[in-house]
Amino acid sequence: MVLPDSKAKRYERHIIMPEIGQLGQKKLLDSHVEVIGNSVSEALSLFYYLTAVGIGTISYNFQNKNGINNMLFNLKDLNPDITIIESDLTDANNNPKVRIIIGNMDFVHNKISLLDEKNKSQIPLIIAVTNPWQGLFYVFREKEKPYTDIFETAYVEFSKNKSFASEGFVLSSCFAGALGATEAVKCCLNLGDSVDNPLFYDLMSMRFSGNKNCNIAANKSPKTSRHFKNRISDSKVLIIGTGGLGSPVAFALALIGVGTIGLVDGDHVDLSNLNRQILHATSRIGMSKVESACWFLKRLNPSIRIIPYYTNITKENALDLIKDYDVIIACLDNLPSRYLLNDTCFFPEKPLVEAGVLRLNGMSQTILPKQGPCYRCIFPEMPSLESIPSPSQAGILGSIPGVMGFLEAAEVVKLLIGADGILKDRILLYDAMDLEFRVPSFRGDYRCPLCGENPSITTLQDYETGL
Repeated sequence: MVLPDSKAKRYERHIIMPEIGQLGQKKLLDSHVEVIGNSVSEALSLFYYLTAVGIGTISYNFQNKNGINNMLFNLKDLNPDITIIESDLTDANNNPKVRIIIGNMDFVHNKISLLDEKNKSQIPLIIAVTNPWQGLFYVFREKEKPYTDIFETAYVEFSKNKSFASEGFVLSSCFAGALGATEAVKCCLNLGDSVDNPLFYDLMSMRFSGNKNCNIAANKSPKTSRHFKNRISDSKVLIIGTGGLGSPVAFALALIGVGTIGLVDGDHVDLSNLNRQILHATSRIGMSKVESACWFLKRLNPSIRIIPYYTNITKENALDLIKDYDVIIACLDNLPSRYLLNDTCFFPEKPLVEAGVLRLNGMSQTILPKQGPCYRCIFPEMPSLESIPSPSQAGILGSIPGVMGFLEAAEVVKLLIGADGILKDRILLYDAMDLEFRVPSFRGDYRCPLCGENPSITTLQDYETGL
């Protein structure tokens, strides 16, 4: 036994993955990752996921340290195993295993120039440039020439559209943070191949490109007005599941200020949840997840309303649960509940944002009943539960639900403000091992038993739900 029982329990979803195992998790616990950030708020999700996955030492250097004490308090409760210290970029003895720079274009450019001047170049460097709705992500595992020379070739002109900039900035920073934590784990464990090109992303259009010709500045978003702004603060969204996916969705939507967030979960916080479920903490083990999530979210944003539903979703309560909400978000870890929620939202025509994760992969779509394909168009019949492993059987890297959950949150905000670019006729596929996003088009199936031309499903069925 490489790890003591308590640590093996905390990281069991990692340990059962052959890519990590006990030896890999011990390596993460022995690793040091340094974060150089423009502000605490921009790096918030990055720190939560670095802490959750078990990076043993995390050092920070912030230009703006507003909010640092509250963040450090929460991180210590999330994972007491982790040491978090302030770093000195001028210290010659400061030698982390991985370095991450996160901030706007000017901040990142200045910091990599400083690293070049001081010849701090022999460790992997992860760059996350954040802009409202958009960003640039680059991983340097080996350095063959100055970072500034390489970075100049990756320069991109971001959109100057200021519509919903604050909301888009939260989403871009959260998404980049979860990506950064994932890539840090890969660097520490030497997983996956080096990516030669930067990743450009646009969360408004859900476009991802590995080259600079992605036309990322061509961003169509609705005009900002008080009416549309009020749509966010007046909106009511329901999150089904407050675990790995529900945590980042609720985290981002609370930061943005969605007026009412309903939370549905019948489970309790367990130590094995804490490698990925950033709403919860060690001190709240045994508490119901909805109560734990309420505690965290009200401190994150006291101005929003949180409504907890301490229950599992069932055929009997599903329609009643969703009836008062504008958008429903599926954050589920079992197939029966996903089919139930898909069918439940179809009949009253409620928008449903859906995602699933397993190991190092994720998938997401947004289902607008009678406007595009539903979940059954892709998977007409539910596979046997024995044929598809669950995350508890196959494992999951803790930051993967973060990536997918923040993408779900972006879809929710776009639905609330009436933006284009919704994934209503596309599926988003994420492969963390190769840092690859694919967004193929997908049409509804006229043979679909729920939304097709001759539906055979006209009422809710019997489902063996687990949440």
